[in-house]
Amino acid sequence: MSEREKISSLHDDFEMPLADKGIPEYDIEKGYPQRHKDIGEKGEKSVINRIYQFGIKEEDLRNLGIINPTEITEKQYSRLIKEAVEKQYDTLFASVFGHWSEIEKPQKQLTLIKRVSRMYRNWGMNLIKKGEQISEREPNLVIALEGADFVRNLGDIDKIYDQGIRSVTIQYGKENALANDVGLTPLGRQAITKMFDLGIIIDIAHANSNVRKSILDLTEDLNKGQLVAYTHGATSEDIAQDIQFSAAAEKRGLSKEEVERIVKLGGIIGLGVSKPFFQSIDKIAERIDQICQIENGPKSLGLGTDFGGVAPVWEIGISKPEDIAKLGDTLSRKFGYSDGQIKNILQKNVHNWVANALI
Repeated sequence: MSEREKISSLHDDFEMPLADKGIPEYDIEKGYPQRHKDIGEKGEKSVINRIYQFGIKEEDLRNLGIINPTEITEKQYSRLIKEAVEKQYDTLFASVFGHWSEIEKPQKQLTLIKRVSRMYRNWGMNLIKKGEQISEREPNLVIALEGADFVRNLGDIDKIYDQGIRSVTIQYGKENALANDVGLTPLGRQAITKMFDLGIIIDIAHANSNVRKSILDLTEDLNKGQLVAYTHGATSEDIAQDIQFSAAAEKRGLSKEEVERIVKLGGIIGLGVSKPFFQSIDKIAERIDQICQIENGPKSLGLGTDFGGVAPVWEIGISKPEDIAKLGDTLSRKFGYSDGQIKNILQKNVHNWVANALI
């Protein structure tokens, strides 16, 4: 498999560093590690990490006259990311993080959604709102909202839809107006039904097991399986191998039954490429092979690399898009997958699924 083969990803974090002034990307008190051991007052280490995870090198910065990454302008950042994406991606989901959940701050969240959505549009790439827009020649970009805390009524869905968002993560590990520890709220059921009607993908990553079940039940009732995704993560069995996160394995990871159900419904699963999801590249390959044994599994599987959002201490040998070739080599060497099968998993499955989902 060529080292320069383009990839697709159901989840990456391209938000411009410091776009949300003063909101920490990792909350140390909640157990998330810092991106680097020494984050400066302006978060320059985080900026460097974000840039490098998309394969942007120091010489690329110097070519634009950038000496200090913290001083990068939005125009420069967009140019660098655009060039990196054009070289390395086929289809990608670019997230806007749902930072604010307080009732008094919905406008602040909408402002960030608008700003980041504008940045993505300014890249000049193929922004996908309908599957028929997907291109075979240029990168396809789907804007995703990671965390639905902003949605407090059905009218809020129209606001994010108008900004081009076509994928929504319903819950980001905590209660909101749509979901709680028990499952979906009445508003949550109404909201998901409306999002399905509009053609918005429902992402169950970060949702607890009760919420995932509620969503999959509703998805089945409405016959909308082509619009459900688990964009980035692993199975609970995989996550349980990480001692630090083993207690949360069931909450964050899919059960065997959930994997089979998503595949049967026509959804898609994006496997992560870092800890706590997997402990090695070999383990990712093993899980891919196991899912591929399920009927329709080979076409229901992709990656959710989360580049831009992975702390360096979580990396397992894949730190940028070109490193995905290592996974392809492992699938070939250990499991006998052909180049065509590998390309489907690492690129074409996501491309084809989006084309069929967003109708």
